[in-house]
Parts: sequence; structure tokens; C-alpha cells
Amino acid sequence: MTVIFLGFILFLSLSIGCIAAYMVYGILHQKYEKIFGLLCGLLLISLLVFEIVPEALDSFEKLGLFLGFISGYYLNSLIIPHRHAAKDETSTISPMIIGLFLHTIPLSLTIGTLLHNDSFPLSVTASTVLHHIPEGFALTTLFLLYKKKIIGLMICFLSLSICFISFIWIGEHLIVSTRIQGIFMGVSIYLISTISLKEFIVPLFKGK
Repeated sequence: MTVIFLGFILFLSLSIGCIAAYMVYGILHQKYEKIFGLLCGLLLISLLVFEIVPEALDSFEKLGLFLGFISGYYLNSLIIPHRHAAKDETSTISPMIIGLFLHTIPLSLTIGTLLHNDSFPLSVTASTVLHHIPEGFALTTLFLLYKKKIIGLMICFLSLSICFISFIWIGEHLIVSTRIQGIFMGVSIYLISTISLKEFIVPLFKGK
């Protein structure tokens, strides 16, 4: 029951980020759509710089993070030619979604190992809520900027919650090496940072 509750909390926090994105979009989209994208990009970069990267460096093997970062580069390089050839916005959204999924895996595995810790309920629940509001904001921003249907966004939120629940269970019952978790996190960091820069921040300064 605790695991399902945490999955619900994650879905709720993503939805809060979604609502915030819709509110900001409603204010900015007519004249300041690019600034809306810039705001989202800066939010993600701040999340990486001040939380995700320092936490990853403290929690996972440096080699695993490096291998993950390199893997993220090659994964993204496989997606880029398809994006340019097809001119399909889905191939822009996909790396961000993959990055968020991979970022969720180490987090949920860690929560699984702490599930029976006395200090678990308050600290982990609060962390889960605060941590995923910016991610909900970012995903919603992509869907809004590329005019995608809201049902696709809700499917993403639901899938992230199911992924979260599943890997909490795995973390509770199995031991996954920190190197493997570091690889997942390294791929996630590369994909999220690349999309944040290329899709949200750089185009504004290029005047596109």
C-alpha cells in the first residue's frame, strides 16, 4: 500500500507541475512563448546543477556516471538524424521522456531500500513531491510548445508513476549495483541537459 501511495504522490506532483505550466503558458504564450521555453530550460538546468548532479556524484560511482553520460551521447546521436530527416517533434520530446524515466529508476530503487526505515515516511514523501513538480512542468511545456494532445501527457505521467512503483518494488526485494544505477543516472543527466539547452535556451539566443 505504501508503494502505491508513493506512486500516487508522484503522479500528483507531476500534475501540480502540469497545472503550473498551463497557468504560466496562459500568461506568456501569445507574446512571450520563447520566454516560456527559456523559463522551463532554466528550471531544468537549475534542477540538474543544484540537486541531481551533486546528489548523483555523492551517491553513485563516477565510472558509472561517466559511462552513462557517454551512452546518453550516443543514444541522442541516434535520435538526431531521425529528427532532422522526419522533422517530427516527437523525436524532440522522446529524449526528455527517456531521460526522466531513467532518472526515476535510481531514485525509486533507493526508496525501495529505505522502505522500512523509521525516518522514511516524511522525508521521502516530501522529497518525491518537491522533486517531480519541475519535471511535470518541463514535460507539460514540451507538449504545449509542440501542440501535442493532453492525453499523451497524462499517459506519460501515468507511465512514470508505474515505473516508479515497479522499481521501488525491485529496490525493496533485489540488490542493484550502484554502477548500474549510475549509468541510468548518467544517461538521464545527458539527455535532460541536452534537451534543456538545445530546445529551450539556445533557440532564444539564436533568435529562432
